[in-house]
Amino acid sequence: MAVDNPNDPEQEDRETRIRKLKHQAEELTGGSIISVVSEDYSPEVEEQFWSRSLPLPYDRDRLPQSGSGEQFPIM
Repeated sequence: MAVDNPNDPEQEDRETRIRKLKHQAEELTGGSIISVVSEDYSPEVEEQFWSRSLPLPYDRDRLPQSGSGEQFPIM
């Protein structure tokens, strides 16, 4: 079981980054995400999960419409 370390100076920063990543995921899905975090995972692992789960930054206005066949390079 992961235990929060009150002596970890980055814990507050990490929690802030995790909240921001979750907010980005909510925006990308129109607010329809369900998130459950196991007690077995450390905050470091949770942050890695969220940072790897989100796509690279993109410009929503440039996203192709379904079936357009238009492709964009990876940023």
